Amino acid sequence: MSTLPAAATRSDDELIGTVAEHYGFRGAVSGRSDRGGEHLVFLTDEQGVARTLRISDAVDTVDAQLETAAAQWVQQVDPDLPILAPLPTLAGDTYVRTPWLLRLYERWPTTEEPALAGAAVTEFGTAAARLGIALRGFFHPALRRRDAPPSPVWPTLRAQPVVDPTPDGQVLSGLAHDALVAAVAAALGAAGAARAGGDLLTCVALFLDGYLSVCPLEPVERQVLADTLGRRLAAAAAAGDAAAERMLADLLAADPADTAAAFGAPRPAPSPVALRRRRDAVFGSALAPLTYDTPLTPVRGCGATLLDTDGVTYIDAYNNVPVVGHAHPRVATAVADQSRLLSTNLRYLHPRAIELAERLIASLPADCGLDTVLFTNSGSEAVDIAWRIATAATGHTGGLVTDFAYHGVTTATTAFSPEQWRGGWTPDHIERFTPGSGLDTAVARLADRGHRPALLCVDPTYTSDGILVPGNDYHRRLSAEARRAGALVLADEVQGGFGRAGDHLWSFVGAGLTPDLVTLGKPMGNGYPVAAVIARRDHVEALARQTEFFSTYAGGPVAAVAAMAVLDVIEDESLIEHAAAGGALLRDLLGRAGLEVRGRGLLVGVQLDSAAGPVLNEARRRGVLIGGTGARGDVLKIRPPLVITTEQIRTVASVVIDAIDSVAGQHR
Repeated sequence: MSTLPAAATRSDDELIGTVAEHYGFRGAVSGRSDRGGEHLVFLTDEQGVARTLRISDAVDTVDAQLETAAAQWVQQVDPDLPILAPLPTLAGDTYVRTPWLLRLYERWPTTEEPALAGAAVTEFGTAAARLGIALRGFFHPALRRRDAPPSPVWPTLRAQPVVDPTPDGQVLSGLAHDALVAAVAAALGAAGAARAGGDLLTCVALFLDGYLSVCPLEPVERQVLADTLGRRLAAAAAAGDAAAERMLADLLAADPADTAAAFGAPRPAPSPVALRRRRDAVFGSALAPLTYDTPLTPVRGCGATLLDTDGVTYIDAYNNVPVVGHAHPRVATAVADQSRLLSTNLRYLHPRAIELAERLIASLPADCGLDTVLFTNSGSEAVDIAWRIATAATGHTGGLVTDFAYHGVTTATTAFSPEQWRGGWTPDHIERFTPGSGLDTAVARLADRGHRPALLCVDPTYTSDGILVPGNDYHRRLSAEARRAGALVLADEVQGGFGRAGDHLWSFVGAGLTPDLVTLGKPMGNGYPVAAVIARRDHVEALARQTEFFSTYAGGPVAAVAAMAVLDVIEDESLIEHAAAGGALLRDLLGRAGLEVRGRGLLVGVQLDSAAGPVLNEARRRGVLIGGTGARGDVLKIRPPLVITTEQIRTVASVVIDAIDSVAGQHR
């Protein structure tokens, strides 16, 4: 573009006459300015009405038409955006062609660069996102595609009409068809150049706070954004832009981890050795130890597959929390969408929590009589509340639990978790019994210590006891014995629920247990913290007579949509049926190898002759993650996400068999 020396020297009278002739506006010249190769003339009439005449090189007629069409489009789509479009001439045109191109505007942004700070940076990010959304449907034959940078990722990115915004954000320029992330980088560059003090990464974070509140970026876009901004700044710096040069220096000098955090890209993975030292330093010895001799550092998951920092993939045959698979898109989208909309609590009316409670009640057998839901944040809290309900409803003080059960980490639920007892500690009000046996002896021992049982707490899959299957007749007798002793029956579905048993959504149904309370947890939100107690109304009202129940985050809208998405996926992907078929296949493959196998659905235990630890580590070395369980730690625990494929199940069986053989060979 020319520097327009002739336009800059045209007399005031000549310009006033030209504007009056073509626009019918006559005003005196109150000032002039050169900006970006264009000449601006500021006019004011006798009534104080101001106009701005913009004079450009006449060669840019097509670009002017494109810019005007885009501005008019944006004004229609998002009228509240302060985008400027030229006024029509008396003939209805949007420009006048003399030796130069003339356009008249009602106003013009300040000719001084604005100083953005704090909330203004965030507002600029919001406006940039709104502008991008407004331009999505715009088309013009003059819109040209920019050359893509040499990146294999670039052709896969979302593309649309984009602009190079000025810091004031009101004039569209540099229109082209390009990746959306290029427009984000351009707006970031404008915000960074106009920032009023503060470091660049803080400016980036504030800008993205605004941008992402309107237009979320895809993970790959977040990943390439910093590099895209860097390329843009480097090109501008090479052309002599001092502000771009300073910003580029700031960007290059920043710590890579800080840069990743500001842009929302994956952070560089620290070394596992250093990470383990830091873990020990901040968590101490009370935290459960790492699972494998060589710690696993996963960075990404999908379905039943995990990827670690070295790019090694593993079949996850251990984690039951991601019941519908790691990073399931429906759950992740539900959580993200609701998080952007509202996160509050049950002191306010919200349909999602109510709908979830209705669905949970409807999922239970019709004759069980459970009709009231209390939401919590974890399975431990759910069992804790179930214990409080039981003591309030019965007036009793004792509890019954299996030999090596696990039911939580609170003070109350640790007492119900013999797996966690250390140093000879045994709670006075709890008595254990062996799965498969009756309750008479345990009830008598409680009585000797002055307690009557308020609660029988049972995991219907006996996961921590070694994955046992006592049978339906046993559970019917057990339920009857507990009630004769005056106790309520709790089916703790935290480990075996949500379809894992392969015969119903809840494992107690296929086990023949008839509960008074049901607790849900771990898989309920596929990793988002949400849990629940389902009980009879009269039992819950007994608790209500003693205390009000409320938990700030429990059952909030985000938690509720996560749990509903899990229920939807289980149903839509027929995961209960898949758990039944997959579990049967896995048990068959392992049984053919002569192993002692037990379990239900996709919860499978393999009995070993010695501790499971060496086999777990060998399987991990071969790319399969499994766990150990049982009082002696001699049972392999296989409980993959329910979306595990048939091919992966066959691989798991093969690896487990080979790992057992390998460990056995080492000890011959």
